[in-house]
Amino acid sequence: MWVTVMLIALTALAGCSGNDKTEQKQDEPQPACNEIIDKILETVDDTHNDSRTSYGEELYSDYFETLYDADMEDVSDGAFAYASASYADEITVVRMKSSGDTVKFKEKLEERIERRKQDFNGYKPKEVEKLENARTAVCGNYVIMAVGDRAQDITDTFMEILGD
Repeated sequence: MWVTVMLIALTALAGCSGNDKTEQKQDEPQPACNEIIDKILETVDDTHNDSRTSYGEELYSDYFETLYDADMEDVSDGAFAYASASYADEITVVRMKSSGDTVKFKEKLEERIERRKQDFNGYKPKEVEKLENARTAVCGNYVIMAVGDRAQDITDTFMEILGD
């Protein structure tokens, strides 16, 4: 288990594209999380994500600690798009202040997925299937959670945006 955690942490530090790129330098501009979600939704447009909120908005602050059971003090930016109807669809993108916090936050996102499975179990089996196929990933200081019919496409698009 310890080896797995270390490999995940090293992968987070090495970048996203699977090559030898390193984490973005501090002086390089980092894309805003709401802009990343905009690009994802332009590319993967058949989601149920019709509502959204971003870091700095009151709604984001109100929901963050409840939804993710995490401390906003570790976050420098974030946004999430979600379905306002009875769908499990959700895209969460968070930029952590420190790349060392990404693995811990990714675990929080995976815990959220498990809680959501319990919410939809026996209620909407199709939504439980989406949650079982949900994806999380780390790229530099960014973490994503993608829940939906095209979770892999969403995650791939995230990696392409940040891997360039």
